[in-house]
Amino acid sequence: MNLRALPLVMLCVLTACVARGQDEEWKPALGYRVLFTFDFRRTLIAGEPSRINGVRLGAQKGKDIMAIGFYGLADPYLSDSLYLTDVPYPTNIRVGITYFGITYERVLHDSRRWHFSLPFTVGIGDVVVDRTDSAGIYLPYSRSEAFTTEGGAKAAYKIFFWLHAQAGIGYRGVFTDDPEARRTFSGPVWNYGLSLKFGEIVRHYNRRHRKKKQHGEGPGG
Repeated sequence: MNLRALPLVMLCVLTACVARGQDEEWKPALGYRVLFTFDFRRTLIAGEPSRINGVRLGAQKGKDIMAIGFYGLADPYLSDSLYLTDVPYPTNIRVGITYFGITYERVLHDSRRWHFSLPFTVGIGDVVVDRTDSAGIYLPYSRSEAFTTEGGAKAAYKIFFWLHAQAGIGYRGVFTDDPEARRTFSGPVWNYGLSLKFGEIVRHYNRRHRKKKQHGEGPGG
C-alpha cells in the first residue's frame, strides 16, 4: 500500500474546508468546526519507549468528531544478530510502520478551559522490514499490510481559543501476517501535543473582517 500521497490529499481537504469556510451562508447550516492537530505519541515497541509522529485533520459537530490522520514510527525498531530462515548468516533487522487512520471521537465534557473525550481509531498501513547483508548494508527484506485499532481517553486544556495542550492514554492493536510485527507494535500508547484549531482561526479572521467592512460601509463611509 502506497501512503506517500496521503499528506497531499489531507492538505487538499484542508484547503477546501478553508475555502468553503468563507461562505457565511454555508457555515451556519453545516454547523462544523475544522480541527487540525500535530499528533505526537509515545508507545512501547518491544518493551522500549518510542515515538509515533502524525498529523490529523477532522471536523466537529456537536459532541461528535470525525478525523483522518497519517502516522509513522519516528525511529525504526532495530534488532541485532538474528538468524532468518532464508539468510545463511546472522543479520541485523530494521522495522518501521506507517499507517493511515480514521478516528471517531466522542466529547464527554467541553467547558471554557477543559475538554474530555474518548477517541477510537481504525487504520491501514505497511510494516516494512530491512535486513543487513554480509557487508552490513541494509537491504529491503519484506513488506506486509497491517490493520490497526486504537482506543483510549484524552484531555485538553485550552491555552487560547485556537491552541490546546492535550494528553491521552490508550492501547493500539496491530494485525498483520507477520506474528513478530504484531507482538512488536501492539501495546499501550500515550500521547501529548498541541492542537491547532484551524477552523477557529478562520472564523476569528472572518468576524474581524466583517466588522471592519461594516464599519467602513457605515453612515458617511
